[in-house]
Amino acid sequence: MAAAGNVSGLRLLLRNLVGAAEHARESLGARAEVEAARAQREVARAKEARREAEGLRRQLAERDRCGGGGGVGYCLVEAGSGKA
Repeated sequence: MAAAGNVSGLRLLLRNLVGAAEHARESLGARAEVEAARAQREVARAKEARREAEGLRRQLAERDRCGGGGGVGYCLVEAGSGKA
């Protein structure tokens, strides 16, 4: 093209290509930010779910340790001793 004297056409093409590359970079950057925020929310949810699951495990272990009852006299634990 340049040999044929179409330098202005090549400049326009190059300008368009640079503009398209910049637009793609900005779009990908914005998408990466959105995905990073989503991933952070998912990590926070997973941590909370893990904490809740651990609490339930402790409750079940305590229930099993105390005979699984729940009626009167259900596993009276001395304060701070951990003994039934």
